[in-house]
Amino acid sequence: MRVKISLEFTGNFWIDNGKIQLKRLLGLENGQEIELQETVDRLVNEYLVKPTGNRKEFYNSLTGKLQSYEKKNWVSPADVFIKVTPKTKTKAGKTQKYTCMVDGKKKEFEIWEHPPLYQIKIKVTRKGPCIFCGDNNALVALKQYIYPFLVEPSKFSNFYPSLDTPYHSCPVCALAGMAAYLGTLYRRHDNNLHMFLFHSDDLGFLSQFLDAIRPIIASEELKSKATNFPADFSGEGLHETMLGFLFYVFSKLYEKETSAQVEEVFFSLLGQEKSAQAHLILVGISGQANKGFNMTGFTEFSKLEPLYRLYRSWRTRGVDPSPIIKQFMTKEGKSRNSIWREQVALGITEFSEIAQSIEDFIYNARAKEDNPYPIKDLSQFLGIYHQEVLKMDEDTIKLLAGFGHSLGNKCREANEMGLLYSLRNAKNIDDYLKIINDIQFRLEMTAPEALIRIEKGERIAGQPWQRIKTLLSIYAMNSFLWKGSDKKEENK
Repeated sequence: MRVKISLEFTGNFWIDNGKIQLKRLLGLENGQEIELQETVDRLVNEYLVKPTGNRKEFYNSLTGKLQSYEKKNWVSPADVFIKVTPKTKTKAGKTQKYTCMVDGKKKEFEIWEHPPLYQIKIKVTRKGPCIFCGDNNALVALKQYIYPFLVEPSKFSNFYPSLDTPYHSCPVCALAGMAAYLGTLYRRHDNNLHMFLFHSDDLGFLSQFLDAIRPIIASEELKSKATNFPADFSGEGLHETMLGFLFYVFSKLYEKETSAQVEEVFFSLLGQEKSAQAHLILVGISGQANKGFNMTGFTEFSKLEPLYRLYRSWRTRGVDPSPIIKQFMTKEGKSRNSIWREQVALGITEFSEIAQSIEDFIYNARAKEDNPYPIKDLSQFLGIYHQEVLKMDEDTIKLLAGFGHSLGNKCREANEMGLLYSLRNAKNIDDYLKIINDIQFRLEMTAPEALIRIEKGERIAGQPWQRIKTLLSIYAMNSFLWKGSDKKEENK
């Protein structure tokens, strides 16, 4: 069947990325006529299947001899979704075994007429509108290997609404759906699979952006089944992995920016005056990839420019956020628990509160380790975040950091760690004031008046009292964990 290629914008992140790959890898052009199945075969054999590096033998029933062939498999992450069994032809149509002696040992070999052939057959079922591009013509019934996020409603209900009838697409969108795997950024963490794709309402701009960013994240060492992109940190969580990836990219762009070597396609991301007006987002998908794929998370992150501005604020003031955020995890036996890092990453990408998650980590995880140690530059990291994102007054931040540092030192010298936990556990503003009073009495300290003066609406220094309490308890415990000459480097 011959079809005419359309590389026009559809609005679907998966299909649009697939169209870019059709042009980049197969050289297809808008309006070009192709033989559909022939193009599918080329896509499969040249790009979607790769050698494993192993060989296997079978008994060729046509030649009457043992034949060696190179084993292949679907590339990642397509191997999670494409479950099409490679074809092998046998004389009787059933699996048969051939037994012979090899090196003095009896061995069995499967009887085939040829090595396994990897094929995907595209069948046109009827005519109608394509669910993606709206083209009213021949249709293909969608399978998971074409569009991995669309499965039977009974199996999955938190992505697209259930419909009684199957979804259909035009042959070109189906072809693009298979090609999209080749532009997908993926990372496996135990049984979790994270996938990321950039998307834009301007496919020309998106294609240029992907071409420019590819050398930044390319690495032969990363071309494995586990991942194909670098990240400053990653884990089971979707948001921590996304933030770790973005901060890696930002670190490279920051280097380019400071040396005035930024390509124009990145101007919109960096917020520069010559900015292209195309809207760029990063789509993230996460799920369990044991037998099949069970989606557990989905996000469309559209605040790339504000996030880079925040990253730039940290870096220009001497703080690298990645080594700090990387620490918000703990070892539990042979595994790692990074729930705090996921919560902090979620807060950062939502430009919301992050201090409560950090407080929970430092009191419930770091302080309870056998050899706890503080987090270097944590005060500056939090201060810049609260000033830039939550518009907190710089003088208040400095006051909190200073008093918190002194409080932590005093508690360590007096062996009064319990006072810090009491501060951390304050449930209301009266508890907070009572504990501050107790601190002043027991440690012979004087709390700054600005931190105990209550304003309308249970606010302190213009902020919700909980925020003041949380930051103070973080600064104090982080200071407490410094142990004089036994200080440890935190970023090890």
